[in-house]
Amino acid sequence: MKRPTFINFAVAWLLAIFITSISGVHVFAADPPNDKLLSIADVVKVTGIQGLKMVPKDPSKRMIGDLNFVKPDGKRILSVVFETVDLKEFAKTKASSSFKSAFNGPVKEIGDEAYDGPPKMDPFILSVRQGTHWITISTSIDVAQGMKPILTQEQLKKIAAIIIKNGKW
Repeated sequence: MKRPTFINFAVAWLLAIFITSISGVHVFAADPPNDKLLSIADVVKVTGIQGLKMVPKDPSKRMIGDLNFVKPDGKRILSVVFETVDLKEFAKTKASSSFKSAFNGPVKEIGDEAYDGPPKMDPFILSVRQGTHWITISTSIDVAQGMKPILTQEQLKKIAAIIIKNGKW
């Protein structure tokens, strides 16, 4: 594997493992979310990137979200994972070393609470809790641009606000 591809794969893999390992978070198991919560037009409006497509979840292709958006060349720019939380368990999870090692935060002005991460690098993840709903939004890393996230935290916050406005999952 080429180094940049390996780095992107490793980051996506670690994110997927972390998301599914948080003890206070339970993976959404009902009907999968759809473009009523976040559409291609919404993402284009926030990012300015034309020609985006939504593709299904497929971890073997680094499409780790319930919703995944790719550029015309097939490169992922955005994934969104929808989950529900038990608030008591979530409070315990936030105090854990694994949570603290994965997130900075809190991030203000979005949802009931929000966290970005990972620490010690430019954040490419934003996780937001609204009531018992938890969304984790991630963007890919652009290796050619010095390991910078493709989308900014401000763009991820705008995407989270759209999802929150559009309803519950």
